[in-house]
Amino acid sequence: MLQRVNIKLKTQKNMLLSYDYNYQIGCELYKKINIIDEIFGGIYHKEGFRKDETQRNFKLLNPLLQFDKVIMDKDGIILNKDDIITLTIGGNKQVINLILNGFYQDSKLNINGDVFEFVKAEITKMPAFKQIGLYKVESALIEAIQNEDKKTEYLDIMNPRYMQAVKQNLKRKYQLIYGKEYSGDLKIGIEDFLKIKPKSVTIKGYKVHGYGKFNVLIQAEKDMQKVAYCCGLGSHNMYGAGFLKYITGGEANG
Repeated sequence: MLQRVNIKLKTQKNMLLSYDYNYQIGCELYKKINIIDEIFGGIYHKEGFRKDETQRNFKLLNPLLQFDKVIMDKDGIILNKDDIITLTIGGNKQVINLILNGFYQDSKLNINGDVFEFVKAEITKMPAFKQIGLYKVESALIEAIQNEDKKTEYLDIMNPRYMQAVKQNLKRKYQLIYGKEYSGDLKIGIEDFLKIKPKSVTIKGYKVHGYGKFNVLIQAEKDMQKVAYCCGLGSHNMYGAGFLKYITGGEANG
């Protein structure tokens, strides 16, 4: 049901890649899906996955572009010709399979005019999940609620509703993936509040603010740990938000 893959991409020239690449990557992934199944792609783009029409939809996909030994300039990421970068994608196996097939049909990934060449894809091994998992939040963890005026209100991480919203979001994803409500323990704690840093994702020219670069402890059943790891925490996961790196795991005392 869930999977993670690493897609290796190669630069075609020296470039300065803008930091505002998350939305463009999401658009490119939609294009790969449409190459293989245009009907599904149209429904997926509009509706995603959801229990019924009264419920919000989820894309159940969480991509993140990752770099190794590059210079992060204030104006962008400095890349040289033939550099290899990694696009890690977690989420629904059906959607990931369509994306991989799309790359085999069209090997290019265009990020705001900078073109990368598909090299290979590697299926990643799932961590040995325990009752408690320690994860690093690699990208902006974003959560929001609808206020009294029916407008979206993005929450401060110190607001008690923030983590409540994160847990509710996870439970909805779990129900879509496994076809049943989650009934086990679900506790999410922040390991060190002093490490929290503001982070944002740019979507259609607008910055959506959240928090990242801190560790979270998740106590939950293994299937729920897998949902968090593959699909991300919080909202805007399709555009790279809420991406988790697994650090270690352990069993709960008692």
